Amino acid sequence: MRFFFIYLSLLILLFTGCGTVNKQESKNAAGKAVNIELSTKDSLKYKFVFYKALTSKYTGTLSEALQYFDYCRELNPSAPEPYYQMSLIADKIDEIKDALNYARNSIQLNPDNKWYRLHLANLYLRRDQLDSAIVQYENVVRLEPGNLDFIYRLANMYNESNEYEKALRYYNKIEEQVGRNKDVAIRKQRVYSNLGLKKKAINEIEKLIAQSPNDTRLYGILAELYASYNEYEKAEEMYSRLFEIDSTNNMGQISRIRFYQQNNKYSKAIEAYYDIISNESIRFGTKMLVFINLMNQDQKVLEYSFELEECLSELSEKYPKRNEIHTLYADLYLKLNSLDKAAKHLKILAYTDGTKYIYWEQLLSVYSFQGNFSELYRQGQKAISKFRKKPRLYFLTSLAANQMMKYDSAVYYLRQGLSFIPEEASDMKVDFYIQLAEAFHNKEAHKKSDRYFEKALKIQPNNQLVLNNYSYYLSLRNEKLEKALNYSERTIEKEPDNSVYLDTYAWILYKLGKYRKAERYIEKAINNGGHNDGDIIEHYGDILYKNGNLDEAVKQWEKAWQKGRDSEELEYKIKHRKLPE
Repeated sequence: MRFFFIYLSLLILLFTGCGTVNKQESKNAAGKAVNIELSTKDSLKYKFVFYKALTSKYTGTLSEALQYFDYCRELNPSAPEPYYQMSLIADKIDEIKDALNYARNSIQLNPDNKWYRLHLANLYLRRDQLDSAIVQYENVVRLEPGNLDFIYRLANMYNESNEYEKALRYYNKIEEQVGRNKDVAIRKQRVYSNLGLKKKAINEIEKLIAQSPNDTRLYGILAELYASYNEYEKAEEMYSRLFEIDSTNNMGQISRIRFYQQNNKYSKAIEAYYDIISNESIRFGTKMLVFINLMNQDQKVLEYSFELEECLSELSEKYPKRNEIHTLYADLYLKLNSLDKAAKHLKILAYTDGTKYIYWEQLLSVYSFQGNFSELYRQGQKAISKFRKKPRLYFLTSLAANQMMKYDSAVYYLRQGLSFIPEEASDMKVDFYIQLAEAFHNKEAHKKSDRYFEKALKIQPNNQLVLNNYSYYLSLRNEKLEKALNYSERTIEKEPDNSVYLDTYAWILYKLGKYRKAERYIEKAINNGGHNDGDIIEHYGDILYKNGNLDEAVKQWEKAWQKGRDSEELEYKIKHRKLPE
């Protein structure tokens, strides 16, 4: 670096005082050539600053380099190089708008520089401005019509922008220069397919096969092409020819399974999967992905559950140390709704690879779906000890605690979990508030319960669950009944056939002494599924009693008893044929 600056200093000394003029040809903003006459002194000064700018750029002091290049623009406004260099720097520091503006200026001053245009095209591509990038590549191809690399890129861009005719024109230009090319022909086949030109698409691959009859990839492409046109017999023929050449061809085996699935030959797809399992050259990860794809058709999974289990058993025998197989088992059993089996494999994953949070969350979710609250509570505590900042673990554990009547524990986990909820996750906060309200209700800490219901409604004013439960709990306490009625009314306005919401509304009317109106709504609840709910049936009996229909009231109380309502209060109603005092 020291010698570099000595060299520049010598240049300046050699030319200082000379009266000669340096003529520099450039382009103006309209793209026309102009001659900028710089004195030798100014020319040397420009070069010196430009070299200093480059030095700063290459040594990583980019802000300094930008200042030097900006000074170069002042010294010679018609020079394109500073704009180009400034664009490169702006791009490097992610100032994409500046990079674009500088790049456009460099091209205005020198429209025939391919490097400037390629740089601008790349900037456009990074911003998904494909049409603008195409314009630049059109100019680059104009500048270098024999450069096949540029022509190929331009053809691909036209293909990507769905301008298939233009893409074909450039692909054909390549073939005019180099003859038939495999990659170009395959791309032309795809273009023909997109244009709906079936015969031309097939013909492109058939020509390649005639040229390279042992290229198995081509048979696979043609098989998939025939399958896309529903010509399944021809597709099968291509697969047969492929496997005659290479019986263990990786891509062929994978493609054939996809073909069988598309052709509704699921049993053949499963049979072909055994070839995938035994193929040593196919990676284990790929074998997993193929099996996952086999499970994408839910109805087929139910129909072929035994066969899929057998496949997994075979895969397990071949890879006994690959723990990831348990994820496939878990996924399969979840699709089959075999929650006990799914939980077994998720538990293995959680305990053997305890660093992965997702296994623990899925395990707890399964216990929650099962209603296995004792295990949910036990495993939830273990999960929290490993992942202390994951709020969903606290929520699931508190859910179990609430169900197990461990209300203090539920409150503890919910309050702990709340502190880890991101500010923007308001929906999750509502879930926590609801559970806290339920826990405090069960603890008979009603003011705290009401406070959390109100917090939930502040975030979600129309949350049906909150409106219903809050209003029902108020009615049980004979508190704020008009407010409770208003909340309950909002739920049945939105869901007029929901038996639970109708029951709540009827019960609040009952508490307000509006027995006739209460009877109309409780009957709606009964007619919309409430006839199977012991609570709703008992409420029906109470309302009938208040309306003077004693025999029918006793009949409904007896039905409620048969549905599993075995409280002392209900027993009293049936035995004494009246409501408790």
